[in-house]
Amino acid sequence: MGCTSEHLEQLIEQYKRRPFIDAELWAGQIGRAIGHHHQGISADELAEGTGLNPAQIELGVLWQNFGALRWHQQFGTGEGPAPDATDE
Repeated sequence: MGCTSEHLEQLIEQYKRRPFIDAELWAGQIGRAIGHHHQGISADELAEGTGLNPAQIELGVLWQNFGALRWHQQFGTGEGPAPDATDE
């Protein structure tokens, strides 16, 4: 997130030049595949739609979850239960 449009453009350029790791790329593939199946997607359909094997899918999902956790720790959401709340 950039503070100004100029700062945002600097961040975009920085991200364009940085290397990506496999799990990050797999997370993107998984997100796009899931986005095309609004009614849900089976594990087999996900593997077929992404071309990923189950281990790659697991690592991609873990990467996405880690990114979401970092976001919530840094910025919070202002919604839902507190992070230390337990499900009943």
